[in-house]
Amino acid sequence: MAIQPLGTRLLVEPLKEEFKTKSGLVLGDTVAPQSLRVEVKAVGPEADEFKVGDIIFVSQYAPTDCRENPTEKTLTIPKEDVIARVVKE
Repeated sequence: MAIQPLGTRLLVEPLKEEFKTKSGLVLGDTVAPQSLRVEVKAVGPEADEFKVGDIIFVSQYAPTDCRENPTEKTLTIPKEDVIARVVKE
C-alpha cells in the first residue's frame, strides 16, 4: 500500500544527521535538535513545483506524522511550510 498526499501536501522523510558537540560528543536523537532537512517521497497534485527526491528545509512544527510502517518515519507537510530547497550546482 502506498501513501499519496492530497492537495498541496508533500510526503517527506527526515534525513539522518549526526550531531556532535564542540568537544566531539555525539548527541542522541532525544537530545539533538530536530532535523529540518527532509527528502520528498511523494507529491500532491497541487504541489507541482516539487518532485520526488528534492531535499528541502521545512518549518519544525509543520510536519504531521504519517506512517505506513512503524519502523519508517514519514511525514506530511503543506507546501506553504517549505522554507528552502537544496539546489545542486
